[in-house]
Amino acid sequence: MKKLWAYFCAAAVLLCGCEQKEQPQQDTDDAAASMTGEMVIAAPEEGFDMNYANCIRDYFEAIEQKQFEGYKKTVYPPYQEAFGAYLESNDSSLEEVFHTLCTEFDEDGYDSWHLTRLEAGYRENEDIDNFFSTYESAGLFDAEFSDAAREDAAEIRDVEFTLYALYEGDEEAVPVVQKQEMIVIRTNDDKYYLFG
Repeated sequence: MKKLWAYFCAAAVLLCGCEQKEQPQQDTDDAAASMTGEMVIAAPEEGFDMNYANCIRDYFEAIEQKQFEGYKKTVYPPYQEAFGAYLESNDSSLEEVFHTLCTEFDEDGYDSWHLTRLEAGYRENEDIDNFFSTYESAGLFDAEFSDAAREDAAEIRDVEFTLYALYEGDEEAVPVVQKQEMIVIRTNDDKYYLFG
């Protein structure tokens, strides 16, 4: 049975469509986590800052649990301000966008779902410059914002991730977001956020 999953991350202007695929064999820890409600993070062992994966996990857990304040803790504060202003100029708000995100994994025929696994690693062809120029062109923020963010950053990375969800009544989790990207930042005071 093939299911189409749509995920629209308005905060990051991220749009992807994902189809169910054969579920890779989960190890014992993944299976246990699915039963206990914990999301497993799988990432390369060397050279990857796990704090980025933790931030992305916290972002999606806030969406799953419909916790707006938790969501805001993961999003780079100056981006929240800039994106919030952009939304208000278009008769919307950050909170409205968040509540839309909370329903994006809903699927007909299922009463509930739970996010079980996050696979993350640095994107092979990172292009941070393109991220900033694209968002400037879209009017979400200006060059002054981009410059300030770069000055505030100890590091900005492009993380590729895949996210799995277990739907109530199913036996196996399925990928609901596949090989999409999230721009993440470690600020000069060692705080971790994402642009999303």
